[in-house]
Amino acid sequence: MKRNNGLQPLSRQHHDELLSCLLIKKGVNKKADIKVLTDFTNLFWKDDLIKHIKAEEEILIPFLVKHRFENRFINILKTDHSMINALIDRLNTFDRRHKTFQIFAELVEQHIRFEERFVFEKIQEQLGDKELDELGLQLHNIQYRKCTDYPVRFWE
Repeated sequence: MKRNNGLQPLSRQHHDELLSCLLIKKGVNKKADIKVLTDFTNLFWKDDLIKHIKAEEEILIPFLVKHRFENRFINILKTDHSMINALIDRLNTFDRRHKTFQIFAELVEQHIRFEERFVFEKIQEQLGDKELDELGLQLHNIQYRKCTDYPVRFWE
């Protein structure tokens, strides 16, 4: 199903986030320097992912609640956000193994795919253009940095 304009800001960001996850996984497979992986992951977190999660927590989820969207989907979104936050804390506190970066990238990827394949599809099925336009107006100002701007190409 073609993505509604109201959801496109999040979908475009999802595209770049999936690319970041792919680059992290490539770095893991190449046994890239842990410091470089840490720096890239933290930049991805600070300049993109945390902003995306914040937009979902402050805009998307309240919008879904307002429109009586299924609680099970909302609960999964919140749980995923909590797990992603916990994993980034773990990476920055004590667990900087390649395997942990792999788990982080896979978790973010699965979260994005859940949103795109299930949540966004359900939203488009259940809500009309007027409601989705309202959502799009709130989401259109999200600013984020593309991962390919990172100066060290550890994934090559």
